[in-house]
Amino acid sequence: MSNIDVTQAINIREVDGEEVAIGEKRSLGVDSHWNHDNFVVLRIGDKTYSVNGRSLQVAIDNAMNTD
Repeated sequence: MSNIDVTQAINIREVDGEEVAIGEKRSLGVDSHWNHDNFVVLRIGDKTYSVNGRSLQVAIDNAMNTD
């Protein structure tokens, strides 16, 4: 169980391939999970998704490996 709650917000740059308008602020939330240290909670709009943090990290690394 996590002793510290962590919350991060990442600015969203595009929605469905369209740039977010200047002045319109949208973000993706990434929070620590309340019960599992190896999970993170993604907040997208009014929904939350609990995922394995390491799996998410590997998926991001793979998606950015375009060389």
